[in-house]
Amino acid sequence: MLMACAQTVWRCRLKNICAVLALVALTGFGLCPASSAEIWIETTQSDFADGEAPGGLGANIYASASGDVRMVANTWDLNQDGYKDIVFSNRFDNSTSSLRSYIYWGSDSGYSALDLESLPTHGASGVSVSDLNRDGFLDLVLSNSFTDGSEDIDSYIYWGSGTGYSVSNMDSLPTHGASLGLEKDLGSIHRRDSIEVYISSVFNAGEDAIWDSIVWAANAPLGSSVSISVRTGDTLEPDTTWSGWADVSNGEDIPDSLDSRCIQYRALMTTDYKTAPCLEEVSISWKPLLAVTLFSPNDGENWTVCDSHTIAWVAHHVSGVDSIDLHLSIDGGSDWSTIATGEANDFSYIWAVPPTPSESCLVKVVAYSADTVTGEDTSDSLFTISDDEPPEVTVLYPNGGEELLVGDTVDIEWVTKDNGPIDSVSVSYSTSGGFDWHTLSTGETNDSLFTWEVPPTPSTHCLVKIEVFDVAPNIGVDTSDSLFTIFSTAVEELDGNPPSTESRKACQTRTWDLSLSTINCRRVLW
Repeated sequence: MLMACAQTVWRCRLKNICAVLALVALTGFGLCPASSAEIWIETTQSDFADGEAPGGLGANIYASASGDVRMVANTWDLNQDGYKDIVFSNRFDNSTSSLRSYIYWGSDSGYSALDLESLPTHGASGVSVSDLNRDGFLDLVLSNSFTDGSEDIDSYIYWGSGTGYSVSNMDSLPTHGASLGLEKDLGSIHRRDSIEVYISSVFNAGEDAIWDSIVWAANAPLGSSVSISVRTGDTLEPDTTWSGWADVSNGEDIPDSLDSRCIQYRALMTTDYKTAPCLEEVSISWKPLLAVTLFSPNDGENWTVCDSHTIAWVAHHVSGVDSIDLHLSIDGGSDWSTIATGEANDFSYIWAVPPTPSESCLVKVVAYSADTVTGEDTSDSLFTISDDEPPEVTVLYPNGGEELLVGDTVDIEWVTKDNGPIDSVSVSYSTSGGFDWHTLSTGETNDSLFTWEVPPTPSTHCLVKIEVFDVAPNIGVDTSDSLFTIFSTAVEELDGNPPSTESRKACQTRTWDLSLSTINCRRVLW
């Protein structure tokens, strides 16, 4: 039975007032849910009669005329020997009401007048069995209706024990024409399990649904219980495509993984054979699913960094789609970064592919309706973000013709260009014109500068090489345009000090004026 919010009718009997109050308390719905949730509710005999029980609905578990699912547990193993026993309350034999009532003991051969026990009663008109004092033995309550023409007669409690029942272990209670348990449904005396299963009919939402929460009302006396699980699928009859049974808690949300078109619940009812539970009402709230389908990228595409491509999708909900969020994963869905949020549901987004090369990429579209329903879809298979363009690098210094003094500190300089960030830089030099190379550093950040102490390797065939790596990783390489020199001697200035690095870089050759005989210096090219 499906009810929309504006038309919700709670078909509940007086005994279900608590169930309605529990629903309000547990879900915050009130009689009409604040959201657009709809409710499937089962609370009448006709509702429950559409279900089934593996052992047959109507024997030990049945949909009663009172509008609930009941478990029959009123046959008893009084002496706990594994066989069910029968109690008869004997009332009158046309001459006297002082008749004994009988217990027929069950056995592997059935029941026999040779295997019974009789207990004193007076016009007994009913029997009830329960472990009244909770000592683990079943007690017999026999209602005495009259004796010697008077209805002022006590009724008896025969207390159960390890040695059976006797007058010496009996209590009497004042009653007047007592009548107790005139009718009892014995169910199937050939099969009596401590667990019975009730499976509901299939509810079809008519469209993909988000199953919100489940609430049920049950009467489960001490020694009995009711628990519920659900399963879902997209076919009208459960088949191999349906989910397995998932346990749910009363008043709690149904797992999101079970969202589908159809749902069914299963009640497990247990008894200790002394008390029996009944299931009075079940309600499941749900909302139409926000359907989202991602079309691109969806099929193993190969998109190049910095190119523009279209992310395409379709999203639909009965109340409209309010906004779209887009996300990217480059590790197969373990982690997600945001592409865009709050986009209009216009079915496409022009995306500048980021410089994050990977063969394990996914895009996820998340749609939001005005009433907070969400839906999403992710690329069906991994796609690739590729980067086939190597970075460019240019050595600026030393780039040819320089003369560097051993032990001096100089800055090796370069510039780069790429369609994405440079991941790392390696710096090396050669004193053999590039025949072999000596590594100065690897894994450098791309700050365009490396401070170098000129090594004691004098040579006129020196080069510097810069290698840059992007995240693909592609490699870009450049070397000094021409040879530079490393010297091990220097000229003394007029004051006897060696020239500064700055002055040497500013003036690579210098001729001293030797006509000034008073100046004591050496002429050196550096």
